[in-house]
Amino acid sequence: MLKVCGRRWYDQDVRVARFLRLIEQVPGDAQEEISQMIIEFVNLIRKTNEENKDDNFVSLGKERVLGLYQAFNKRRWYDKKPELRSAMTTLSTLQTEDYLKIVQGITETIEAVLQEEKEELQHS
Repeated sequence: MLKVCGRRWYDQDVRVARFLRLIEQVPGDAQEEISQMIIEFVNLIRKTNEENKDDNFVSLGKERVLGLYQAFNKRRWYDKKPELRSAMTTLSTLQTEDYLKIVQGITETIEAVLQEEKEELQHS
């Protein structure tokens, strides 16, 4: 796993930190769409996990539980945006392996769209 220094759950992996930096760069309406996608993906993973349930208890870890509490203080940039705060809170409740799949997929999509927009501007 690619780790970085940081106390927050989303600072523990460079892929998640990159994901958040990318989301911060996109316009507000795109952030809302991304938020909806995150929640839909989380619900899909939860449904799949529920169908394959093996009755194992999964701990979120103290960093993520603290993050859920701190979301209500709205100190992070994305906490000030209700849709994005909800999406990140929902994402943080998944097991690491599951939320990293979502993070990777959305990061690749955002990067592809940004690259496409950059190329269009260069050809204009």
